[in-house]
Amino acid sequence: MDLDNDFQLPDLSIVTTRFSESLAQKRLRPVESVLQLRRRKGFGRDAGGVFALYYHGGYGPYQPLAEAGAKLGLHLPIYVGSTRQQGSRAVLIRLARHCRRLESAHNLRVSEFSCRLLFVPRNWVAQAKDEFEERLQPLWNTLITGFGSNSQGRHRSGQRRSAWDILHRTGGGSGRGPDREAAELEALAHSYLCQRVQVMLCRPSIEPSMAEARTSGAAVP
Repeated sequence: MDLDNDFQLPDLSIVTTRFSESLAQKRLRPVESVLQLRRRKGFGRDAGGVFALYYHGGYGPYQPLAEAGAKLGLHLPIYVGSTRQQGSRAVLIRLARHCRRLESAHNLRVSEFSCRLLFVPRNWVAQAKDEFEERLQPLWNTLITGFGSNSQGRHRSGQRRSAWDILHRTGGGSGRGPDREAAELEALAHSYLCQRVQVMLCRPSIEPSMAEARTSGAAVP
């Protein structure tokens, strides 16, 4: 698999204008296939990394994302993460940790996720991640929080479970949340994603495949 383009530092004059456009130019790759490259050396050296996760599975509340990607070529991330540690291996280690988090969910599969990687100078990582979150407002960075917690699987007595753990019915936190609360979060997530898709459809597209879908007259999900 040729990942040289993904692991090269982008043109900094472009990146300073829009990090999100630079990320959108990267190829979407299945998370599982990217993780197989953890033993490869020489990629992304002397750089930190920002990565985005994209959902394309069958979980009902997340269908606005999956359908927008499949029908319109509008790929909106469900989560944006980062690491300032040096080199590509650190990013892949972080992705592997997130995959273990996904495996703890009762209604998600790792195979339902793809990712994009963007390597930038380490002192720009926070700026890049902030721009992604502000422009794209991924669900797991905004409304359904708790996915990126470093304390996953560990909890203190009486600690409230995160929205992510409740929605995806993991074993983390202090006991299982009520089904009613999970149902409320499902409705909130679906409504939020519908709104985000509509907002992004009204903006100039940063997705190369988006213009083709608009030209073909594809229906909005």
